[in-house]
Amino acid sequence: MYDVSYEIALGALVRPLARRPELELMLGLMYDQSPIPDETFTLDNPSLSQLGGSLGARMVLYDRWRVALSYILLFYLERDVRTSQTSPPTNVRGSGVAHIPGVEVEYLF
Repeated sequence: MYDVSYEIALGALVRPLARRPELELMLGLMYDQSPIPDETFTLDNPSLSQLGGSLGARMVLYDRWRVALSYILLFYLERDVRTSQTSPPTNVRGSGVAHIPGVEVEYLF
């Protein structure tokens, strides 16, 4: 059984240098509400609500190549399950943090 879930995300892309429009800077923020109620939470599907932010930079190089660098920081918000109705009960407390660096190389056709 699932509850109503939602995600709120905001992002921005700016080109800060008029003389270098191929340079793009990006920023993002998000919140994701877990759809799993405490009563049906299991270790098979350990859904935690998340709060996150991201930064990125992208630039066109050599006419058709584009390179991007990114970093995402996710906070898995603390969850204290004490009313599990699964068999066996999955009463658990947990939270976490994820650091996700990224590199992307693109060829533009």
